[in-house]
Amino acid sequence: YFDEREKIKVEYVVRGSIIGWLIAFIAGVGSGMLGIGGGFLKVSAMNLFMNIPLKVAIATSKFMICITAATSAVIYYVSGVVRLDLVAPLAVGTTIGATLGSRVMNKFKIKWLKLIFAFIMFYLGYAMLRKGLLLIFGLSLP
Repeated sequence: YFDEREKIKVEYVVRGSIIGWLIAFIAGVGSGMLGIGGGFLKVSAMNLFMNIPLKVAIATSKFMICITAATSAVIYYVSGVVRLDLVAPLAVGTTIGATLGSRVMNKFKIKWLKLIFAFIMFYLGYAMLRKGLLLIFGLSLP
């Protein structure tokens, strides 16, 4: 692919497809059961285990999320658990945010994308740990 920010053609060879498939499977199960975005798992798997550059991993993950989200959405809709009154406003916000984010992503250097990604993963991990400790043990972290 051509990296707009770096003005270079980035060449790579994909490897580790089996571990990538396994992590994508786990992400899909989590997405379908819990409604969590599996993108963080898929991006990490593609970048760390499959030798896929971060920008390509992010773009590929977004494409895969469209497919998995559409599949789950149909199942949830048929089950009658979709709040149609919330779909339009949330979809508009998400679409605008995703459009802006994908355009901005191409302007960042890889090191900054990795730093932002790491910060978000750290924050989400902390937030999940905090909520889990509160729900299970009644412990409250700052």
